[in-house]
Amino acid sequence: MKMQSFPVYRTLGLVAFAATLGIYSLEHQLVYSPNVYVSKKMRKSSPEITDPNHIIDVASKFISKSFFRNVFHS
Repeated sequence: MKMQSFPVYRTLGLVAFAATLGIYSLEHQLVYSPNVYVSKKMRKSSPEITDPNHIIDVASKFISKSFFRNVFHS
């Protein structure tokens, strides 16, 4: 590796790192978010009213699995 191409590799590494964090954040929002429902029977109902304890558990799980929240609050 020549020192002339070091800034290019460094920039590509930082872009790849930022893209990885973005993809991880997107996956976390889509998989664990309490507002996203995959099952069809939960889509048309209002689960906050029908099953509030389940929604509270899902929201607590969402917050506890947050990578950025764990990094910045520890």
